[in-house]
Amino acid sequence: KVFLLGQRGVPAPAATSSAIVSKSAQTVAQIAFIALAALALLLIAPHQPGLKPALAVVLVCGSSTVALLFWLQRRGVFRSFLGVAARLGLAQAWLSGRRAGWLETDRTIGVFYREHRGRMAASVLSYLCGWLLDSAEICVVAYLLGQPINGLQAIAVEALTGVAKMMGLWIPGARGV
Repeated sequence: KVFLLGQRGVPAPAATSSAIVSKSAQTVAQIAFIALAALALLLIAPHQPGLKPALAVVLVCGSSTVALLFWLQRRGVFRSFLGVAARLGLAQAWLSGRRAGWLETDRTIGVFYREHRGRMAASVLSYLCGWLLDSAEICVVAYLLGQPINGLQAIAVEALTGVAKMMGLWIPGARGV
């Protein structure tokens, strides 16, 4: 994304900030969608053994990840990286040439979160609507296959597929996921 925006004349700090904020909005929406799916699962199978603890683990891990993500962004992603690199004595000459742009990226991210909360909320809502549309697609396909499911079931399937994909992130090529 950063490369493609750069090809269109967007300065690197703005392009990088855009990519980071977009991924953050997507992550927040996905956690909200997973929480909705957890509620759906509890309504579908309220007495399923082990369901509540499993859902709690997924929600706590997801929420913790989002909290860490925003803490790091508030602190400054690149400022933090530069600090660690300095302590380790890594490639200081190479890093010093990029320092100003990276710090500008951190500043741009901070300004966006402070001054454009409505835009961030709209972005999160857009991603959430996308997952809800994916759930509607699952309902339609299930119906066409002669196996109709309801909206709660479709939300649970879509969200838990997303969780499985996230877990597969650590598996090379997501083999088996």
